[in-house]
Amino acid sequence: MADEASRSAARPERAVLVSRSCPERSLDEMLREATDSGTGWQGIAYTTAGARSVRGVSGDAVMTVVENERRPVPLKTIYELRLWAVDAGTLGGAQARELRWLNGSGAAEIAVHSRDSGTTGDECWFRHNAYLQHSDQQDAGKAPRMGSVEVFVQENDYGNIVFADELMTGRWA
Repeated sequence: MADEASRSAARPERAVLVSRSCPERSLDEMLREATDSGTGWQGIAYTTAGARSVRGVSGDAVMTVVENERRPVPLKTIYELRLWAVDAGTLGGAQARELRWLNGSGAAEIAVHSRDSGTTGDECWFRHNAYLQHSDQQDAGKAPRMGSVEVFVQENDYGNIVFADELMTGRWA
């Protein structure tokens, strides 16, 4: 925990922001892409029955945990899905990587790479952050945390550095 706190207080680092839009991509296609690039995915599914934490994906399933039991989320109920990479293989060398899908709008992949990675994209800055997760823990200092990367870019008109996005990086407790 102390490591996360010191990382979030650190100065932003220069990086490269890569964003790829796929407006025709279906939910099934995005799940296949996620499965093909590794098994280290967590996320959140917004469904007609409420938000569900995503604990894993496969080519045709989004898994959550209900009452300590892994269960599939019915795909027909999902209208928005955010998946984030939580292990080195799935990150593919990035500092953070997300796959996003919105019903009727398709999918997007967003990644933040180190400046010296050789990846082409838009210049940005990032810093690590962490949020408290909901839990029964009475002591907030012991509550589980969800990691993220905040992304900042320089806006064109006046050169100000502004918040652009936040990519989640942590695992559900």
